[in-house]
Amino acid sequence: MLASEMANLDKMDRTWLCSVLFMDIAQYSSQSVELQMKWKQRFNRYLAKAIQDVPGTERVILDTGDGAAICFLGAPEAAMFAALQLCRAFVLDEQEQQPGLRVRLGINLGSVKLIKDINGALNAIRDGINAGQRIMSFASANQILVSQSFFEVLSRLSDDYKRLFQLKGVETDKQVREYTVYHLVPPGAEKREPVITNSERQTPPPSQLATGAGAGKNQSAPRNRSMFRVAGGVALVALAAAGAWRFHESAIPATPALSPAPLGACRDEKLTRIC
Repeated sequence: MLASEMANLDKMDRTWLCSVLFMDIAQYSSQSVELQMKWKQRFNRYLAKAIQDVPGTERVILDTGDGAAICFLGAPEAAMFAALQLCRAFVLDEQEQQPGLRVRLGINLGSVKLIKDINGALNAIRDGINAGQRIMSFASANQILVSQSFFEVLSRLSDDYKRLFQLKGVETDKQVREYTVYHLVPPGAEKREPVITNSERQTPPPSQLATGAGAGKNQSAPRNRSMFRVAGGVALVALAAAGAWRFHESAIPATPALSPAPLGACRDEKLTRIC
């Protein structure tokens, strides 16, 4: 028996907790066969270059027709580096080619069981890869989204890694299953504004719903009422002081002046290469 076959048997005898990178070429099925072939050839070339440093024993590649899924069986950051390099390649391809590649990317960390398909090649099943496909479906073209589980692991490995993630929000799939997803932003790229989901939006009180001139009046009314209260209090104090002057025929002691209060007195080598 060949060594490669032995390695495949070892992979099939266990359940793996691995990082799954799922990719899908946008608008692939609506293109001509000729363009599909060109896109897929460039896609495969970028993919091979992105994972060339990952040993063959630590990855399983699944061809999905309009994209691919990669199970990284080793270090989880390998999936992050590959996704960042691929996303950069897709962005450059879109700028240089007509029409260019636009690919959605999603990463999930979960359990995967490896089996052999009808052709004898390794295939992956279970929730780890299914959730990876769902995370990918929430992404826009040439955008990387990751699951909560993947973010929790990577953010604790390095502070440099943690800076690359930004919360997007909660997404819901067709089965009404909720996923907390994060943007994976390339080093040096502009940070995205966090997306506020419907459940996080709060209806403002009726006093803040007015617009135009009415809104300005409503906002200034509490401030004006506060000024009137202060002025009225000062006037009452002045009248009381004047009455005391006349009744006791003595001067009002001066209030001592208050003295002012004193015044108080990318490191990761791989991330640098991707930049």
